[in-house]
Amino acid sequence: MKKIILINIYIGKLPNWINLFLQTCKNNPTIDWLIFSNDKTPNNTPPNVKIVNTDLNRIVSLARKKTDTKVRIFETRAICNLKPAYGVIFEDYLHDYDFWGHCDLDIMCGDIRKFITEKMLDQYDVISSCILHIAGPFTIYRNCAKINYLFKENPKYKEAFEKGKNVGFDEVGFGKEYFGFDLTVTQAQEKGLIKVAMQKVALRDKNNKKWLKNLIKKVKPIKKHIKFEREKAGICYYKNGKIFHKKTNEEFMYFHFLKWKKRMFLPLMIEWDDSIKYWEMRKRGIKLFFNSKRDLFKYYTGNFLKFPAIVNIALYLLKIPINKVNWFFRGLTRKGKRCYRWINSNW
Repeated sequence: MKKIILINIYIGKLPNWINLFLQTCKNNPTIDWLIFSNDKTPNNTPPNVKIVNTDLNRIVSLARKKTDTKVRIFETRAICNLKPAYGVIFEDYLHDYDFWGHCDLDIMCGDIRKFITEKMLDQYDVISSCILHIAGPFTIYRNCAKINYLFKENPKYKEAFEKGKNVGFDEVGFGKEYFGFDLTVTQAQEKGLIKVAMQKVALRDKNNKKWLKNLIKKVKPIKKHIKFEREKAGICYYKNGKIFHKKTNEEFMYFHFLKWKKRMFLPLMIEWDDSIKYWEMRKRGIKLFFNSKRDLFKYYTGNFLKFPAIVNIALYLLKIPINKVNWFFRGLTRKGKRCYRWINSNW
């Protein structure tokens, strides 16, 4: 079996859903994850996930050394520009692997090996989880010099690395011009230098019609053979290590909650326990399903009864959507800031 490692750089406090993400990683034991972060390592990190403690300055220094460019990062999202170069930047971690890839943390992984088979790994050099272009949230590459240094074939890679802000270089590029790494991969494929697989295996929280319209306008002159389809979107549920669409029961490789993540999580709500039978991910939060009511009570109270546990039980029994709780506290925060500014200006 060919070995795969997925890389992520996350600067700042790890997201509130990290425990659930790590659980989905644990259920893919034949795939490894490498996460670079400046936050504390979670206690429940599975053996196939390695979290390297680092900071932004070290990442920038390493990227400059490995790519021989003046890499600058003024905002953390600018790290996305470096994704096509991870095979070079982190080559010291990749010696034992046949494939490497980049993977975001705002996804929940299903059964990855079901969608990326050994036959595909033998046949293709690049495998994207999006049928339209190289997917920033999940794409894997063959670990060889030809593929690892492919980003240097793009004439605008230095400009993207040195920009300091996210320009979408890992995909098609922002704006009207088609200049991202996807263009480089497409050109190499047309020349017969590499083999690329584009799959429709991701389930989204929400489709952006305007984005799709602009994408078609931008890339269709070059990608004439591609049938432009929207990715499926909707509520998902996670059961036995697999991701399913709730309405159709169709299985997907992962669920990407790019739009929902800002309002669907409350820190004290997110803990994983074996008593959970399965869970649904919705716009208003995560709904947990337990093996029994006894397990439900144990989950929310555990061996302690303190404020977070009581709040959890109250929210569950009252059926209050998590996002409404978040909006309430956000409202208090905004009002508090306004009062603080008013007091400072009048005293």
